Amino acid sequence: MVICPCRISPLWLKIYLLLPLILIGLNTFGFGEIFPGEISEIRIRVPSGVYCFWELYSSRVSDFLSNKGDCAHSQAEIIQGQGTSEIRVRWKVAGNYFYKVTVIDLLGCTNVSVGRIVVKRQPEEGFFIPEGFSPGYDGIHDEFRILGIEDYPDACLKVFDRKGQMIFKKEKYGNLAYWGFSRDAWWYGETEGAGFISQGSYLYVLVLNSRITIRGTVTVAYQKE
Repeated sequence: MVICPCRISPLWLKIYLLLPLILIGLNTFGFGEIFPGEISEIRIRVPSGVYCFWELYSSRVSDFLSNKGDCAHSQAEIIQGQGTSEIRVRWKVAGNYFYKVTVIDLLGCTNVSVGRIVVKRQPEEGFFIPEGFSPGYDGIHDEFRILGIEDYPDACLKVFDRKGQMIFKKEKYGNLAYWGFSRDAWWYGETEGAGFISQGSYLYVLVLNSRITIRGTVTVAYQKE
């Protein structure tokens, strides 16, 4: 089959993630993640009247033109849209994947484009990140305490305001064996050297280890007097 990319305008790819709110798939800061069990939409902008054939590959493939998609249904599968410019894919197992779309125009010429998707591992069972906390030293939800963080002694937490400025960072977050005191191990709603932050929602990036990074939002609310 002759490949003649000049027949079709350059392909424009964009991924739209459909993720549970708890994982904060796409938010105002532009971050996106995929975890096992979730569905993503992959779209390609092409002229009308063309046929789009999609294939999924595992990380073992290096020659996408010569090899057919080798991704088993137990890993990931296209559940809707084959032949069109938009597909829905259900990702079942964490790992590195590739997708290939072959666009065939009305003259039979083809244009091929390849993209990469990383499906991240879920944290261990029993891991829980609260949606908010209320600083104030009254002994009730004063800190951003993450359950199960002890399984990740080298975790790092970064917190950002809505302008994207980092307002807090803590290495070995929640590691009481390292820090010794709760006051040093957790975030109590303070910025470094500037006191308590304003009430509202903030973005956090929690790096548990080299394989697991979680991005989300946490709400800081103060108790009324």
